[in-house]
Amino acid sequence: MKTYIKNFFKDIRSEFGVFSDLVKSRDKIKTKYNSELLKLNLKKEKLWTGMDLSKWELNDSEIIERSLLTKDKNYAFNKMCFKETNILNNLHNKLGYHNKILIDELKRMIHSHLGRYVKEMTSFSEEFYPTLTDVI
Repeated sequence: MKTYIKNFFKDIRSEFGVFSDLVKSRDKIKTKYNSELLKLNLKKEKLWTGMDLSKWELNDSEIIERSLLTKDKNYAFNKMCFKETNILNNLHNKLGYHNKILIDELKRMIHSHLGRYVKEMTSFSEEFYPTLTDVI
C-alpha cells in the first residue's frame, strides 16, 4: 500500500514542482513591478510638487494640453515620465501574461488529470478495501 501511494503521488509532485516554478517566476515579476510602480509614483509626486515642466520628461510626439498639466494631477501623472511609464506598462503586460500562463496551466492540470486521479483512487480503494476491513 505504501508503494502504491508513493507512486501515485510521484506524478502529482512533479507537476506541482513545475507549477511552483511558474508561481516563483510570476512572483519575481510582480515584486519588480510593484517596486518600479512605487518608485515611479514617488518620482511623479515629487515632480508634481516641484511644478517644473521641463523635468517632467513628456512625450514630444503626443499632443499635450499644457494648461491641464498644472491643473489636473491625474492628467499630468498620465503624461509625465513617458519612458519609465512605458517600461512599467511592459512589466504590467508581462505580469498579465504570467498570470494567464498560471491559470491555463492550472486548468490543464485539473482537466487532464482529474479523471485519471479518480480512477486511480477508485482502484486503490477497491483493491485495499477488503484488506483494511480485515485489519480493523
